[in-house]
Amino acid sequence: MAAEAIVSGNFGKEQRQVARQQLHELRLQLADLCRRQDRRNQEMQDLKRTETRLSSQL
Repeated sequence: MAAEAIVSGNFGKEQRQVARQQLHELRLQLADLCRRQDRRNQEMQDLKRTETRLSSQL
């Protein structure tokens, strides 16, 4: 809906600014989520290595 309004020119300057700000905030949130996911993946790999090491010691 908003995209159609922007393309057709029926989106006011203030509305475009709000949309830009929201897009910026969403991009920041996405970047944060990606960083968190990378950390979780690294933690999972570390746990798997630890599990493998401990299993081999049994």
